[in-house]
Amino acid sequence: MIAAALLLAASADVTRLHAIFDRNWETRLKESPTFATSVGRHEYDDRMPSVTMADLERRQAQRKATLAELAKIDRSKLPQSEQVNYDIFKRQIDESIESFDFGDYEMPINAAPSGTYQYKSLRTMPPVLVASNLTKVIGKRTIVDGVSFSLSPGEVFGFLGPNGAGKTTTIRMLVGLIKPTNGSVTICGYDVRRDFEKALRNVGCIVENPDLYRFNSLGMRQRLGIAQALLGSPRLMILDEPANGLDPAGIREIRELLRSLARDRDMSVFVSSHLLAEVELMCDRVAIIHKGQLLREGAVSELISGQREMEFRVGDVARASQIVQANGLPFRSDTDRLWVSIEEADAPPLVAALATEGIAVFHAQRHVQSLEEMFLQATGGETVG
Repeated sequence: MIAAALLLAASADVTRLHAIFDRNWETRLKESPTFATSVGRHEYDDRMPSVTMADLERRQAQRKATLAELAKIDRSKLPQSEQVNYDIFKRQIDESIESFDFGDYEMPINAAPSGTYQYKSLRTMPPVLVASNLTKVIGKRTIVDGVSFSLSPGEVFGFLGPNGAGKTTTIRMLVGLIKPTNGSVTICGYDVRRDFEKALRNVGCIVENPDLYRFNSLGMRQRLGIAQALLGSPRLMILDEPANGLDPAGIREIRELLRSLARDRDMSVFVSSHLLAEVELMCDRVAIIHKGQLLREGAVSELISGQREMEFRVGDVARASQIVQANGLPFRSDTDRLWVSIEEADAPPLVAALATEGIAVFHAQRHVQSLEEMFLQATGGETVG
């Protein structure tokens, strides 16, 4: 009887805890329709682009009321997994109350005193994330070797590399899970090693597959993990494979969500993903790490347009290759195609030379290199992992 009573009490506390979760996320959903389309009813966002002073005061009151509700739940009676959820949620509410600053909002010029306030742009601020000469040595093996990059406010940054390239080790150093052998990480001006709590207060992250609500599908856990990472309105999101387990529609939703967070909230987003086509659509800049070193880093548009090629579909690739090589032109070939590193204006003479030798040319067109092709070229053909 006693065990049954304890079980019943624990069940009631779990139900009450989930009701608090749902009530808070429902409130945020009403205030953020952009997020609502992507994550369903699990949403928490405090920093809106345009609000009234009454809105700001109401939100602070809501957070404090939520803490009061949580205090009525006996945490010790919750199952261990729910204790983790309780602790995460309470910590994020605490941090939201502590970090919320009315000074983050300003009245637009010439606006009426009773009008709306706008969130101050972060674009005039220094980089949100700076990794300087990050190095990690384990035993005699250098896992990460002198990696440096930075993220600006409102930027989506892709981090790519084959399996074993050092991606996960780098991400773990960014969020303080492991210490670098050399180098440093600063987030919003705070050194992760010296001011860990202040630095990580600005971060929402998914480093592994999220464990929240294990009974859900992987795709739903990814959505919930992103919702959890957004608690406290972080200035920086660090996401390891955020689209893992999602169907094409879900992948598109996550892409649009992250782009909207960067565009509308000036949030910086760091994404590690193996979906190169999706990264090409989602990211402003990318970095490619291979064998612990950064091979390339820059704007996606610049990286994929830096390689100028003409594509030729021909009847005899072997003979065509000999002619191209004799002209000293860099090229690569496939079963029926040649990709030659020349400008479009230089294609007609080459077509004429091939035709003179009796080689049929079925088509010639400018080839725009994809991010996937650039990645494979940079890593020597190794696939992203």
